[in-house]
Amino acid sequence: MPKRDTTGTKTTRRRESRVSLATYDAKRNFTSTPEPRGDRASQGKALRYVIQRHDASHLHYDFRLELDGALKSWALPKQPSPDVSRPRLAVQVEDHPLAYADFEGDIPAGNYGAGHVDIWDSGSWEPDGNAQRDYANGKLSFTLHGERLNGHWTLVRTDKPARQPQWLLIHRHNDNVAENVASNATGTSTAAPVALRRSPAKPPADMQPMLATLVDAAPASEGWHAEIKLDGYRVLIRIAGDDIRVFTRSGQDWTHRFGPAVDALRKRGLPNAWLDGEAVVPNEHGLPDFQALQRAFDENAQDAILIYVFDLPWCNGRDLRDLPLRERQATLARLFKGRETDAVRVLQPVSGDLESLWHGACKAGLEGIMIKRDDSPYIAGRSDAWRKLKCSQRQEFVVLGFTEPAGSRQGFGALLLGYYDDDGKTLRYAGKVGTGFDADALRCLRKQFDALETAKPPLSPTPRPGGRALVHWLRPTLVAEVRFAEWTRDGNVRQASFLAMRQDKAAKDIRREVRRTGPAIVNAHKETPPCHAPLNRMMERPCRR
Repeated sequence: MPKRDTTGTKTTRRRESRVSLATYDAKRNFTSTPEPRGDRASQGKALRYVIQRHDASHLHYDFRLELDGALKSWALPKQPSPDVSRPRLAVQVEDHPLAYADFEGDIPAGNYGAGHVDIWDSGSWEPDGNAQRDYANGKLSFTLHGERLNGHWTLVRTDKPARQPQWLLIHRHNDNVAENVASNATGTSTAAPVALRRSPAKPPADMQPMLATLVDAAPASEGWHAEIKLDGYRVLIRIAGDDIRVFTRSGQDWTHRFGPAVDALRKRGLPNAWLDGEAVVPNEHGLPDFQALQRAFDENAQDAILIYVFDLPWCNGRDLRDLPLRERQATLARLFKGRETDAVRVLQPVSGDLESLWHGACKAGLEGIMIKRDDSPYIAGRSDAWRKLKCSQRQEFVVLGFTEPAGSRQGFGALLLGYYDDDGKTLRYAGKVGTGFDADALRCLRKQFDALETAKPPLSPTPRPGGRALVHWLRPTLVAEVRFAEWTRDGNVRQASFLAMRQDKAAKDIRREVRRTGPAIVNAHKETPPCHAPLNRMMERPCRR
């Protein structure tokens, strides 16, 4: 059990904690916020530690250590990293009361720090020396005993002038690491090329994917490049020696569905790494075909599946997520030089006029293009540095229920669709889809639905889909992808057509995709060329005229 540092008088520390919490109290209206008041709580035997994920105006992580009857607090723009080479900026903020270590919930709009707070990690901490003295001197070393984070860490205050004191949070493996990182905190450096010789270091156990923002126009071309938006399943591949695992975007282990790709990667002798990519099945024209991919999974036709890899967040003992995308892609290209197979290939980025590339992709029958900033780091979650420009409106929806079929139709009539609000709790009705199903889909889906039927509608108020058909409600666990013409004023999809069920995405993650309006495109072409050479290079196929 970590022991408390009992240096100094308890009376002085009580007085100091009351003073330090005055700023906390002054910033909050406790008649409006559910946050605890700045009262001094009784202290236990172990010093408390907590990290809270705070989704306010900007998502960040609040790192807090109990000291002198309060929680010393720092705001981290990025999630703490166990990698020694990735120190985190930690901006010191006001002390918080000890009771805040248990706080989770929503801070209402109009209040200081409005947004959702949840506990990302918690436990206890143990100072290496005299905590009060080391904190005052600007270098506090300690051991964390958390559910996620453990081991030896150091907080180092930098000399960089700022309105709020800036520290670095560093996970250290030896005593020299913190000093070396802190000494370079205010300078600039260029990352050394990633060595591709094998390193025994194991990759992280999991990897959260970076996601793109839906837009309705491309940015100016300078500083951005395009990639084909592949119509498939997003996959992340973990390579740890001969142990190669393939995960979906939501973290499901689908290794058993990608036998040929896994075998091909294992034979190539790649270093330990995390690869980001998309699984597709090309049709007879060489274009990704989502229905064909779905059939390949249903029929276990694994030889038909091709994985395009496009990013390298981690490789050979080094976390590459903070490197610019151009450097990660260059390393990925070196990694796969002479190692591409029929099952795994590298997706080629293309620079040039982005609107022209988009028109060419749409004319070729592709889903659209991805637009990525050349210098973007790899950030978990949705980011404006990656954008998706689609050729038609399509997205995933939660299946809320179905209607009884009419006439000679078998299975069901239409699916009732919905999505979750940003809070992840409230379901919204989004209309229905009754076209795009073949006879097999109607029959097989009805069997799935029967096992999920429930008498109670999964949302309130209960939607009225119209018509006289009987409605069957389902537990909201299934996800369907739908193409549609537009959103109506009352929030329903119009002219919807079913594409496929999505087994790789969790219903709780489904939100309404809103196209972000972008600025006018620089040097936009009015006419689309009938055949776009860069697109052909991206897909490595002859031009379709």
